[in-house]
Amino acid sequence: MGVETAGEHIRPIVGPQTAVVPLQNGIDAADRLIPILGPEPVMGGSAFVTGMIVAPGVIRQIGTYQQMTFGELDGNASPRGERLRNLCAAAGFEGSQPRYQGAAMGRVAARDDCGRRRRGCPAADGQR
Repeated sequence: MGVETAGEHIRPIVGPQTAVVPLQNGIDAADRLIPILGPEPVMGGSAFVTGMIVAPGVIRQIGTYQQMTFGELDGNASPRGERLRNLCAAAGFEGSQPRYQGAAMGRVAARDDCGRRRRGCPAADGQR
């Protein structure tokens, strides 16, 4: 299912207090949801876990590194981002709300399974 289809499916349950943070591959998922859900509920985000592909479409978590990075599309911190960070902590993994910078976040997010920036990604090479 694509992000647009997922957006159509959840649209009836998205209310004024809802935050939608797409965590799928690609750097434009949030932008693709805005025409369907409007800009208010959509936040950007990335998830980092240690894993390996064990079969087509099947990924197994193999380590303990878990982090979710998210933020408002205007780049500002927000109370709902803080609430989401607290929910992540209660669930036992790190949540962070840095200044979100849209597509640039996808480049900064490239990391290896130890959480270090990978060589060859723009962020590791000092490019943004």
